[in-house]
Amino acid sequence: MDSSETRTLCRYGTKCYNKDPSHLKEYSHPHKPQDANDKCKSNDAQSSLAKQTRCRYGKDCYDKDPSHLKEYSHPHKTQDANDKCKSNDAQSSLAKQTRCRYGKDCYNKDPSHLREFSHPHNDVQSEMHQNILRIKHHTPIYWGKKAFTESYHEINVNAGSTEFEFISDLLNGTIEHHGNKYGTIYGQDPEQFVVTSITRIHNKTLWEEYCFKKERIIEANGHKLATCESSKYLQGRPLLMPLLDTSANEYWLFHGCDPKTLPTLLKKGYDCRVSSVDGMFGGGFYLAENSSKSNQYIPCPSCQQNCIDRDSNCKCQNQQDFQFSIIFYRTVLGDMHIVKEYKSEIYCGTDVSHPVRRPPKKPNSDDLYDSIIGECNKYGGNSLRYREFVVYDTAQAYPEYVIKYKRSTEKLRSPSNINSVKDRYYTFIKTNSS
Repeated sequence: MDSSETRTLCRYGTKCYNKDPSHLKEYSHPHKPQDANDKCKSNDAQSSLAKQTRCRYGKDCYDKDPSHLKEYSHPHKTQDANDKCKSNDAQSSLAKQTRCRYGKDCYNKDPSHLREFSHPHNDVQSEMHQNILRIKHHTPIYWGKKAFTESYHEINVNAGSTEFEFISDLLNGTIEHHGNKYGTIYGQDPEQFVVTSITRIHNKTLWEEYCFKKERIIEANGHKLATCESSKYLQGRPLLMPLLDTSANEYWLFHGCDPKTLPTLLKKGYDCRVSSVDGMFGGGFYLAENSSKSNQYIPCPSCQQNCIDRDSNCKCQNQQDFQFSIIFYRTVLGDMHIVKEYKSEIYCGTDVSHPVRRPPKKPNSDDLYDSIIGECNKYGGNSLRYREFVVYDTAQAYPEYVIKYKRSTEKLRSPSNINSVKDRYYTFIKTNSS
């Protein structure tokens, strides 16, 4: 007797294309061609669908979460629709989030930010990438026409070149005395930094992020940064560094750090999310216009002391031979909050569980300043002998140079007037642009 005669006739007959062995064993399919088994349709599947709740998005749903597909049915839903990620669960999650003020234009990829704020119709990372592509990434003229033949490249600046000379002079023209404490040589403040090498950093990823942030700051301030109050303030109290771009209040600034963190800063950038919150202005990225101020944060390579936050006492021999590295950052300050009267409860906060990690709001506005300048005593500040600069966004500072030097207690060459050094820089840029 033919086995098909003992089986129940499948309701789909020759049109059934379920290839489940148990189904084929239980049901007969007279005259059914073998290749029809390849498409998967069955009574069992229909029974399973009957037990599911119908998804509100039906065939238009594209959630690929297995738990969602198990609980909800999607009549006539094609498999390839799973690749776009839309679901009741996602909608519920969005409903619990606060809508980000920047919406689809937000470029913050911090996981904690993405959990707390919703960005309707926006894949933040993808949007950030698209926005970056739209921004002009013109590199400084002296970088050359093929600045990014590699994604990361270190360029040795030739000793004796104009570029080498004015950077060396900016380093030495901004040395001050700091009470013979931290960053010293045999217990004395350095009188000069003997530059041994200067390396220019070409980092494609960090440069693109920097350009994007710079453009965002310019746009957020209505393309009027050159005439904003903080810019007017600095006209009478100028920085020691040359103004690189008036449209963004872009300057070079120094940053000293432990040599162990140097490679990360150059290749990955500064991560504000893990920054110390113990500074005067909370968890930001601190820079200086005085090279000697940043020098105080660089430890002795032998005893790992003689820097701020560590023991100031260094008894090492041959200190004149020790080599140190300082980073020269290209920095977008934007609209700056000038702090003359320092109050820790404002700039550090009073709740240790919620430390300050952003600049303050502008008066009568929800907009934030772009950076902070802690004003020095010379210009009316009540707490700092030398200016302090703080930014709170990773992309606001680009590590353009690493300067290697030795500390010296002697003035081996006459220091250059800082204003003449700035003029030489402007002449250099003008000459190389023509």
